[in-house]
Formats: sequence, C-alpha cells, structure tokens
Amino acid sequence: MAESAATETKKREDTEQKKELVVATGAEKGTDSKEQEGTIGGEENTQAENIKNDTSGKAPAQGTDATGNGAPVVGGAAILAKLRAARKHKSPKPHPVVVLYGSQTGTAAEVAKNISASIEGMGLTSRVVSMNEMGFGNLSKEKTPCVIWVASSTGDGEAPDNATKFYNDAKKKSQAEGMLRGIQFTCLGLGDSNYTRFMHVPRVLKNKFLELGATTFYEPKEADEVDGLEDIIDGWIEGLLPAVRAAVKPEETQGARVSPSSNKENTYAPLPSCSIQVTWMKDGDATQNESKGVTGEEYSASEPFLAPIKSAMYLTTDTSDPDRRVIHMQFDLTDSGIEYSPGDSLGVLPENDADLVDSVLKHLGLDGTACFSVQHVRTENDMPETKPCQHIKWPCSVRSAFMHGVDLTSPPKKSLLRVLAEYCSDAKEKEELMHLCSRDGRKDYMEQIVKSHCGFCDVLMQHASCRPPFEVLLDALPPLAPRMYSVSSSPASSPHVADVAFTAVEYMTPQKTMRKGVATWWLEKTAEVFLSSTMPNGNESVPRVPLFLRKGGSFSTPSTLNVPWIMIGPGTGVSPFRGFLQQRKHMLEQQQNAEKAECWLFFGCRDMTKDYLYGKELESFVADGTLDQLVVAESRKTPNTKVYVQDKMRQHAAHLHNLIVDQNAYIFICGDGHSMARDVHNTLVDIVCGDDAKDNVASRKEAESFLAAMTKDAKYIKDVW
Repeated sequence: MAESAATETKKREDTEQKKELVVATGAEKGTDSKEQEGTIGGEENTQAENIKNDTSGKAPAQGTDATGNGAPVVGGAAILAKLRAARKHKSPKPHPVVVLYGSQTGTAAEVAKNISASIEGMGLTSRVVSMNEMGFGNLSKEKTPCVIWVASSTGDGEAPDNATKFYNDAKKKSQAEGMLRGIQFTCLGLGDSNYTRFMHVPRVLKNKFLELGATTFYEPKEADEVDGLEDIIDGWIEGLLPAVRAAVKPEETQGARVSPSSNKENTYAPLPSCSIQVTWMKDGDATQNESKGVTGEEYSASEPFLAPIKSAMYLTTDTSDPDRRVIHMQFDLTDSGIEYSPGDSLGVLPENDADLVDSVLKHLGLDGTACFSVQHVRTENDMPETKPCQHIKWPCSVRSAFMHGVDLTSPPKKSLLRVLAEYCSDAKEKEELMHLCSRDGRKDYMEQIVKSHCGFCDVLMQHASCRPPFEVLLDALPPLAPRMYSVSSSPASSPHVADVAFTAVEYMTPQKTMRKGVATWWLEKTAEVFLSSTMPNGNESVPRVPLFLRKGGSFSTPSTLNVPWIMIGPGTGVSPFRGFLQQRKHMLEQQQNAEKAECWLFFGCRDMTKDYLYGKELESFVADGTLDQLVVAESRKTPNTKVYVQDKMRQHAAHLHNLIVDQNAYIFICGDGHSMARDVHNTLVDIVCGDDAKDNVASRKEAESFLAAMTKDAKYIKDVW
C-alpha cells in the first residue's frame, strides 16, 4: 500500500512537471492551451521562450535529478528548472505611486490627475484619488510606500470637503507613533495669500506626515495664486517626475545623476487613464443609497439636511435686471440639531439643469434610466480597496449621476479636454482640443475656455464627433461642488431659522450666449413660489434644499464690546455683518452697563435706490446705537465717477488709524477676494502708516508687518471668494 501511494504521488508530480513543461514549450509546438491564455501564459511563456532560445554559448544548467545523485539536468528538465528559478527570483511589481488630492474648486484635483498621468507616461503605475477616498488609516509602507499629495485650504483654513475626514484623522493625537514610517512622500500646497489662514491645511498635513515617520523624497512646494499658480506648478512637476522614478525604481537610477526632465517633446496635457469600471444593474438591484440619519454638525456634503425654505424675497428693486438680482432666503432648521453662529456658512448642494442633462444624454446616446454601480480597475500590488466616485451616490441611474453628481457647466480643465480629444472621431475636432490642452495653446485656452466661460457641455456640443464612453466621462468629470453662502442672521434673533443672501448669477458670454449660475438659478427656481408672492397653501409641499453647516472659525463676532469693530462688506459681502449686528444688539441688551467701543460698517453698492441691501435694517442699527457709523459707497450713482469702499475708508483715514493702531480694533472683510480685498488691504496699509509716512517704503513694510501680526492674532480676518 505504501509503495502504491508513493507511486501515485510520483505519477502526480511527473504529470504536474509535464504540464508546466507543456506550458513552457507550447509556443514551439503550436499549442493552443487555455492555460497559456490564462494566468500562466503571457509573461511566464516569454521567460520560457527566452530560456529555450538562449544562444549565449554557456553550459547547460546543472541540477539534481529525482534520485538526488547530482546528475546534470538537460533538455526539457533544464528549461523547467530555469523557469522555476526565474519565478523564484522574479522582482515583485512595484506598488502604484499614490497621488492624493484635497480640492474644493478642482484645481488641486486637476494637478493631481496630471501628475498621475505623467507618472504612468514614464511606464510606472499610479493611482489618483481624493484624500477621503483613500482614508488616512489606509496609508502604510506595505501598500502605499510612495505618496504624493496636492491640497488646498478652504474657508477659514479648513480642509476641502473631499479631504475633511482624512485631515481630521491625521490630526488625531491617538495616531500610533511611527505609523507612516517607511513611506516616502512629497506634497504641493495651493493657496491664496489673500486668505487669513494661508496654507493652513497643507502645512498641518505635511508636519503630520513627518511627525508620524514619513520621509520626503522630493522637496515639498507651496504655490500662491497671487504669484500665479501655473508656472510654479509646472516647474515643480518637471523636477518631480525623475525623483519619482528614483524613489520607485532606485536600481535604474543608482549612480546616475537625477536631473529634471525638460519634457519639451510632450507639449500636451497627459492622458489620464480611466480608473473605474461600470457594472450595469437590473432595476430592482439599483436602490439609491439612503441617509445614515446624521444630525447637527454631522451633516455634510455627503449627508445633507433637507431644509424647508421658510421664505424668500428680492432685496433689489429691479428684478428684471439680469446683472443684479439679489435674493434673501430663510431656511427652517427646526429639529435638525444644527446650531449656527454669525460668521458661519451654509453649504448648498444644487442640481444641474434638467434640459442640460437631457442634451448630454442625447449627445452621448445614453439611456438616462439605466442604473449602474462602480468599481475600481484593480492591478497587481494595488493600493487598498476604496470606494470610487464617492461624490456620486451609486447605485443610481445615469440621469441621477448627471443631475446631482458631476459638474457639467464649469470650464473644463485641460485633463478633461485631453480625454474628450481622445474620443473625437473627427481629426479636425481632435486637433482643436489637443491644441487647447497643450503648452502652446495656453493663451487660446484662457481666451476660448476660461474667459469665455465655456463649460463642458458647450465643448461637447461644439464637437459633434466627441463620444466618450460613460465610465470614462464619469471618471474624468469633476464633482458638482456645494456652494457656500454666508449666514446673514444670528440665532439671537431667529434661533431655528438661518438666513442667506445671494446674487442670481446670469451673464452673457463673449459668444453672446446667456448663461446662468448652477446653484443660484436652481435656488431661485426652487423658491419661485415665494418670490412670485404665491405662498404655498396647505395642499402644496414646501420646497426643500439639501444643505450643511460650515463653521466660520475666527470669522465670528468678537466676545467683547470694549474693542472697536470695523466691518467692510460691499455687495452681498454685507450678509454676515447683518448677523454680526444682530448678535451685537443682543450683547448690548444683555450687558447694558458694559463699556462699548465704536462699531463701523463700510458697505458698497451700485445705487442705493436699486441695491441698498438690508438698508432699512442697517439704518435701524444706527438709530438704536448698535452701529456707530454706516458708510455707504455708491459705485454707479454718478456717471464717469466710481466710488468704492476703499475710497470711503480714505475719507476717514485718521479716525480709522486711531481705532486700529491705538485701540486695537477688529477688522473684518467679506466679499470679492481678488480686486476688492487687495484694494482694501492696500488702503489699510496706508491708513496704518498715516498720512506722513504712507509713501515711505520702510513705514509701509512696518504697516504690512503690523497687519500680518493682526492676522496671526485673529484681529484682521477675511471671508473672501
């Protein structure tokens, strides 16, 4: 019996060896083996073929036969021995280079996608996902040994929506010491120095990575939008790519000087690979994801509160003016658990225009009712499994994804144009798009896409032959981002109602095409029953808006009344200051004997007869002593003469100097972050200098340092966009 069993074992071993040998030599014999087409074929067959065709003149490999007598192994056995040795010593495939992004406006995501595509263009593997999709806890030297991340801050130095959880987890003191040891990383921070907490999130994350044991393989960089992002980013990426190769495949660069690649021959934006695959589902299997039942501050962009609209009205007198239509809207927060403060913002989740979605579906030949789910395309040694396309609540229908999940109207980034070009069957149309996403086409891209407000849908309709597959488009399109609106009320006046004010955006493109803002147009349409003065009756359902709360941080009402407040808010920038003044009035009522310092508000409008937002209420604050000075600048009241808030500030320069320098006032700015915030800041520098020294370079530097110190102490705070 024992001999019989041994014989059977020997037969099985011989059979397995023969099978392996057949696979190894099948190509020579013309074998059409299914195993060759499966997991064993491909690379291992290539190894066997190389072994059989070895003409180096070296002696055959020596081995040990089945009896262990050291006899030479020749013929098929030699091939098999070499094949097994090749398997044993085969270098493992490198893990993908993980490229993460934390992006609110899409810029950081665009940079990350370009980096990932460029890495794959070097023959390496890369995966690009949002920080939240990756998850901080999934980082490890085993699965993610090489990490690159690109991040920005939003609001008052907060993490973008698609990086909030990652950021909060990274900051936890409970993270194990050295948990990131063995990970090589580098990072790029994007920011705008007009904001109060410039580069806050990127700097916190970089320090956390280093603190937890990660090391840098390439110098991290910060890019300030004030200086221009594109040239800084391009230069950083140029040096990054050879550094990535050196980090991932050091054996290829050992002893060689790693220098930046000129990349002059590749003038086009790199083509991102599609990282997802779509599975079409039966109707019964496509149940929409349901809310997890969160409350209060737990509400987020992924789990919003459906707030009933309590009221809505126009604040401007001429509602037919497409250029200036401001709406005041109230949301009922009863039973939501949301507790807001003046200075906070409400994030509103809009939806795309239904007609626009229909036009996209028709152009692409898609069935809007078809339901799908999403999976990652997986590769060997891939990063930890994560849920892709988290901004889309799949499983869902194609129409639902386009209505609620993706941005169809913003000017497409170059990576998206590159994808669209790839799926143009018309050579001329492809050439046009390739030019726009090239370095040589940078000027045309700015003129034809960015400045012309040419959205994705416009580009798609202008290129009739462009027919990207659904999964490719889903992977390439940016998320439909929530829109943030400053709360214009105080819970002291209305504890369960939050107010906002916004301009209904409507504009004419250079191509004479009328465009409307996605969110403001949708909000105006949703509140039409209130705006048309036909209030909902008992038989009508009250319209609801999905929203969540974002705290204002240091942009909030001071806790004291004995220090001056200076508020500067032209246009809808006055909204949060209405809430500040409601709160201040409440504080004065509660602290009647408290010492009270001055309170100033500089408001700017075009014409007080047309857009004097909250005018009567602001004047009532002056009348009851809540507000000491209300200064209004009308930019279009007098023909050929424009007066802005900074002009009014200069008229009161001496008094403001006393409030700021001598009385240590709080300064708050809200509104346009580009021209207005910059002009107001320059005016403040002059005011701090004083009349006698504003032209003195040394004095101006001192004034800049003075305002910088105020910013650090949270006394000079901006909420700009």
